[in-house]
Amino acid sequence: MSMLALVAVTAVTAIAGGVAAYQQGKMAADIAESNADAARQAGEVEAHRRERAQRRMRGLNRATMAAHGVEVNEGTPIDLEYDQMLEDQHELDTIRWNAEIQALNQEGDADMARAQGQAGLIKGIGQAGTSVLGAKVGYDRQQAQLNQIAEMNQIQTGTLKATTAAQTNFVEWSTRGGSPRGAVP
Repeated sequence: MSMLALVAVTAVTAIAGGVAAYQQGKMAADIAESNADAARQAGEVEAHRRERAQRRMRGLNRATMAAHGVEVNEGTPIDLEYDQMLEDQHELDTIRWNAEIQALNQEGDADMARAQGQAGLIKGIGQAGTSVLGAKVGYDRQQAQLNQIAEMNQIQTGTLKATTAAQTNFVEWSTRGGSPRGAVP
């Protein structure tokens, strides 16, 4: 497999991994948001259920007091009923508050999952870029080495030519009994 193909496969794999992480984060966020909605709905259902039970209990208490001859529309019984209504409302508010806290935690989980997915995507893109950049640096280094070898070959070839020319010149000089070309007497 050529280096270019290997780099392309590595880059595509890194990006695909990032896309998969993003999609997984998005799916987890969608689930957490659905859970948040469900928590709010469950809180409301529980509050309504509890409110009906409270009304039944207050009605039963009023009927019991009235059956025993207590005037339920004034005095201490009405104060007791008011206090009970306040306690009941506090209980309902607590149920709703707890449901909201649970929903907010789920929404926080959704935000975290979304951020992790985005980070995974960015990481995949970064890895792809690193692969391409690493291949480019490796290619440039290899080309520089090849250029150095070519320069050394040229130098050696030039040195060889100069040596051959000098030897040829020396042979001519020694066979003629004169001085080599360009030599000073």
